[in-house]
Amino acid sequence: MQADRSRGLTRSEAANLQIRDGWESVMLAITCAKCSRRFTPTTEEIQTVLAASEGQKHALLQCPHCGKANKVAPERLKQAVRFTPATTEPKPDAEGVDAPV
Repeated sequence: MQADRSRGLTRSEAANLQIRDGWESVMLAITCAKCSRRFTPTTEEIQTVLAASEGQKHALLQCPHCGKANKVAPERLKQAVRFTPATTEPKPDAEGVDAPV
């Protein structure tokens, strides 16, 4: 736990932090208010919901199990996106096509 605090994480943030294969990823677990099942939205879903809920008090994340929309604070979503590692896309060749083999 000391290593997590040295990185500036709170105890709850450190509990949500998982290290897999050398990459750090934040898991935002949401419990559905209707079916009480937990689900984890993808980073793309979180960014889409954040864009749609710009300037509102809460964002609505849809449960994949029952379909109910669950209220989530935008600050919580922004925090999850902030701790997500940046994705690196492969760079194309100078010509834009793969080199012949």
